[in-house]
Amino acid sequence: MQEVVRIGLIGVGRIGQMYARLLSSEVEGVELVAVADARGEAAQAAAERHGIAVWSGDYQEVLSRNTVDAVVIATPTNTHVEVVKAAAAAKKQ
Repeated sequence: MQEVVRIGLIGVGRIGQMYARLLSSEVEGVELVAVADARGEAAQAAAERHGIAVWSGDYQEVLSRNTVDAVVIATPTNTHVEVVKAAAAAKKQ
């Protein structure tokens, strides 16, 4: 039996929406369990659209959850270093 990797999606803009669709319905072995976006209302809308219970306007909230194994980062390029460092510090893949 394959273990399911629980994914948190950080950023739900145009690219993040594509990831949300793929991770929530088209990729085997993963479960999209949380989304975050600096625009909290966008995170909430994405969570509702994809049936995800956890959403936040602060990506640190997603990183702090022990129910998240790994993250997909779909934020603007200029934020990647900060977010990747935070994800590594939180021991997320």
